Amino acid sequence: MVHPWVKGAFGGARAAAAAADYVRAAAPPASTHSIVNRAAAAQRQRELEDLGLFNIASQEVFDRIGRIASAAFSAPTAFVSLLDAERMWIQTTEGQVLDDTPVETSLCIHTVQAGEMLVVEDARTDPRFATNPHVLGDPFVRFYAGAPLFSPNRVPVGTLCVVDRTARRFTPEQQTMLADLAALTMSQFELQRAALMDGLTGSWNRRMLEQVVSAEIRRSKRTDRKFALAMLDLDFFKRLNDEYGHAVGDEVLITFARLVRDNLRPEDWFFRLGGEEFAALIVHSSSAKAEGLIEQIRDDLARRGPAFGSRGVTFSSGITDHRPPSLGGVEGDTLATILQRADMALYEAKAAGRNRTVCAAQERVDA
Repeated sequence: MVHPWVKGAFGGARAAAAAADYVRAAAPPASTHSIVNRAAAAQRQRELEDLGLFNIASQEVFDRIGRIASAAFSAPTAFVSLLDAERMWIQTTEGQVLDDTPVETSLCIHTVQAGEMLVVEDARTDPRFATNPHVLGDPFVRFYAGAPLFSPNRVPVGTLCVVDRTARRFTPEQQTMLADLAALTMSQFELQRAALMDGLTGSWNRRMLEQVVSAEIRRSKRTDRKFALAMLDLDFFKRLNDEYGHAVGDEVLITFARLVRDNLRPEDWFFRLGGEEFAALIVHSSSAKAEGLIEQIRDDLARRGPAFGSRGVTFSSGITDHRPPSLGGVEGDTLATILQRADMALYEAKAAGRNRTVCAAQERVDA
């Protein structure tokens, strides 16, 4: 059987085979000394969460850059990796995680922590790589070249890598080309990020909501992780705009978005869907727990939010949750059904008098 790495460039079905071969290796022995800088890992995790790269990067840019690098360097495998605090991830164009490996055994951790180009022409003779399970066993890495991917804050968060099963040279000109491709990769990510942001409030937009919810549904299937989605709509916002003008209305939207983000956890998501309608995705949460957080936001808005005469700014909210079948959820729950439930709950909150929260009853759980 021909190994997937020697079948051609990294892309399509071959991407899945090659990436899975790369990351699938035995865990390191329990006595292995940690090579991971934990402070840097925590900073890297924060950067990835702030940038939303795991969801932004789930585009065809992965395969496209991989194909270009593979062809440019005549290498059987090239790919983009992202490293959080614990694991290295490789994704397909559909945003599905192909596989993951602990950062302890990933070759890319050396590139990320050095923050500069790393070239290992023969992994068997390099003390950093010689005992790595990816070198000693399948897929038997011999050559590795990696360029770091930097966030806008210049924090290395991943790599663009070229890998081969045969030792080889990598010239200074090739290193410059790989670094240029890595910079172009991050530029593409930043352009995608800008297209997924709301320019007024700095929140994510509806398109990003669809990507994040879809990714969370897939993650829920793999990890038995639930999440809650809350729709939030500012009450009587059109009246406020009519009475005080759009400039004041914009300030209210900006202030509200900032206040909500202050109350959410770093791992949660906040979106502006359009006009005065927002949404929050709260991970590891049921509707009941999410309701408590939304009411905390309501109390904070009453204390710190803008007021107009005797009337303060309020909002209505509709909440639903998603759980995998293993946690009592319904098989076949989709992005469309989740959004529909949350919208219906929001409509009920408005119909009941506004400035309140309604949970989609059929999805409410207490754990």
